[in-house]
Amino acid sequence: MKRFIIFIGMVLFCTTINAQTAGDALRYSYWEYNGSARYMATGGALGALGGDFTSMLNNPAGLATYRKSEITITPSITSNNIESNFGSLTNGSISTKNKFAINQVGLVFSSTNQEKDWKSINFGLGYNKLVDFNQRFNYSGNSQGSIANYFLDTAQGLEPSQLSDFSDGLAYDVDLIYLPDPNNPIFYENDLFEEDATQKFQNVITEGSLNQMNINLAANYKHRLYIGGGIGIAIARYNYSKTYEEQDPNNDILYFNNLEFRESLITEGGGFNFNIGAIYRVDQSFRIGLAIHSPTYLYLSDTFGNELSFNITYNEGTAQENTVTNSSQSAENGIFDYRQRTPARFIVNLGSVIKKTGFISAELEWLDYSNMKYNFNNEFANSATLQYQDAVNAQIVDIFQSAINLKVGGEVVIKKVFRLRAGYGLFGNPYYYNENFFDASQITTGIGIRRDKLFLDLAYAYFDRSENYSPYFSNEAPVINNITNKHKIVFTLGFKLGN
Repeated sequence: MKRFIIFIGMVLFCTTINAQTAGDALRYSYWEYNGSARYMATGGALGALGGDFTSMLNNPAGLATYRKSEITITPSITSNNIESNFGSLTNGSISTKNKFAINQVGLVFSSTNQEKDWKSINFGLGYNKLVDFNQRFNYSGNSQGSIANYFLDTAQGLEPSQLSDFSDGLAYDVDLIYLPDPNNPIFYENDLFEEDATQKFQNVITEGSLNQMNINLAANYKHRLYIGGGIGIAIARYNYSKTYEEQDPNNDILYFNNLEFRESLITEGGGFNFNIGAIYRVDQSFRIGLAIHSPTYLYLSDTFGNELSFNITYNEGTAQENTVTNSSQSAENGIFDYRQRTPARFIVNLGSVIKKTGFISAELEWLDYSNMKYNFNNEFANSATLQYQDAVNAQIVDIFQSAINLKVGGEVVIKKVFRLRAGYGLFGNPYYYNENFFDASQITTGIGIRRDKLFLDLAYAYFDRSENYSPYFSNEAPVINNITNKHKIVFTLGFKLGN
């Protein structure tokens, strides 16, 4: 696997490619299921019961359960805490990022006629936040290896004019890698060895979100069968700022003093998907649902820029010793347009209404992350671009797998007006080589007040996930374990329309 990852890095000489890796494909496929406070408080397991705008993200047939038109809005506050652990030689660094956002806005138009077999035909239009990218983390520690050796590996066999303006070309410009023999312009060296240890630091800030506009239509047949379908219009924005540093504080490495590599990226775009679903009411209390969501077809554009500076002491220990900081700022405003496909989703919903005292519900979702795919074939594509496309798509198949997400939730009615809610979710591990079957978990709780025309809901959600991060692709790259603890408070205000 590590040899394959190095191969992926070595095809980065294509100067139009900067950020599209197998790991980046997961960014728009791993949904968090944000939504209304009622939806989140019950663990997002409302697919079989409906009656909540966000439940259409699970099963669009839930829209057919509405008997009145409705409008809702859901603001939220999120606190994202990340503990970054770098080996055993450093204590975990904890970073926090807080964010206010609108989780959901929904409008449902219900047209009912109890005299006909088709009791209602309902239309839903709204917005949901699927993924929140806002986070910050940093780490520091000492380990063998250097990003200089990564640049060296990717440059070997290429002439200077073929190097990437955004990676190994920068390293060549600042003399981090160099040609020892001008008569051999494809063999490079640097002044660091794999056994050399450097002090490493990095600060990473990411922002943005993946949002979706939902347009759904659903119908209710004799209060027994509910069917629905619709289209989702995805809106994506993601950007990061990364500053990576290496130092030799004890002057153990000849010539090398320190380096700093700064990366920035802005991704913007959109796409679409389709969904269909059905809910069957077995009896007064029990319902079962099934939904299929197509892949999301995204059209994205990256704008990126990198900068590398390197501090070196020439002729160290001699009378000609000279310390120089070389920097390059030429790698700015790279632009690349591409397409991406996320996995399809297959969902089974179960729900049981306990007379007038509440309900319990559950949901199972299956998706295959290895079906994610890039398409780099645009008007500027060349053979190197398509070679990279094939390589990274092959890597996706190798390192990702299918996964199951499980969610359960419930609600208790108190004196007809008040609701107490709780939920729990387990999210399947998308990585083939990770032994943990489940990758993350979510615990939720909340309360609600329901009146004839007005309802208020409040929810708290705690999300926990552990994943590894590396600043570059190499056998010797540092591996950072990031433990994410996300706290979210969600409030929904809703109005029933009509009589």
